[in-house]
Amino acid sequence: MVHYTGRTFKYRSYVTFNDEWLMKGQTWTGAKRPSYDHTYLEFRDWWIQRALDMVAHDEIDGIFIDAIVKATHPRLPVTNHGEAYWATANELRERLPEGKLLIGIALRANWLKDGNYNHMKYLDGSYLENWCKPNLLEKTLDLMSRALKQGRIIMLKGNPTHLDEGKLRRKDSLDERYEYVGKPEFIGFALGYFLLIVEKHAYFSYSTGVDGKPRAKTVFDNTPFDAITRKLGEPLGDYENEGNGIFKTIRTSQS
Repeated sequence: MVHYTGRTFKYRSYVTFNDEWLMKGQTWTGAKRPSYDHTYLEFRDWWIQRALDMVAHDEIDGIFIDAIVKATHPRLPVTNHGEAYWATANELRERLPEGKLLIGIALRANWLKDGNYNHMKYLDGSYLENWCKPNLLEKTLDLMSRALKQGRIIMLKGNPTHLDEGKLRRKDSLDERYEYVGKPEFIGFALGYFLLIVEKHAYFSYSTGVDGKPRAKTVFDNTPFDAITRKLGEPLGDYENEGNGIFKTIRTSQS
């Protein structure tokens, strides 16, 4: 939903893009990242075709839609833009080849009364970020659990908690950074939170960022972390809220 610009975003598909399709005014995506205007029918054709072009490749298993909430924001400068986006999304869903996935950043506990759950009508699942705030934790659990029980995919992004960012930056090697952020006091909360809803189609990632450039020394490969790769057994039920805490019992791989 966001039009990425700058020297690092010279996508070949932009050659056929018309700048008139960019939304004018406040779009809540940042000054350098304007939003697409889905009220232009020509744009909707362009946008859908770009997605279909990608999934035509056998090695591509689906489409990821970024910043969905910014396409349906009630205070956008374009009248009825939310309805126009829904028309685009539904058409993409209808035209997507069988077996290809459609995932987006949709579920947000602080967005609308239903946490933006309505978008699960056309999506196969949701990626979740920015959930780690005390007032969002319980509702986010409910949203993820509901989606999983309806056969949707959940992809929870976890970040280190209580991390000393300055100390991390002073780690010269990537190996040192992996060792540091893999400590229980940093990884424990996000992973424990995920395990409250873990079941089929639930996925977890743990990282310090998304910058893949070698010089950034970003931690995003989860395979070195024993806490994540350790095998567990089946959950013995849903999570339970006792009022003073939320818990879930999971069978260990030995039991």
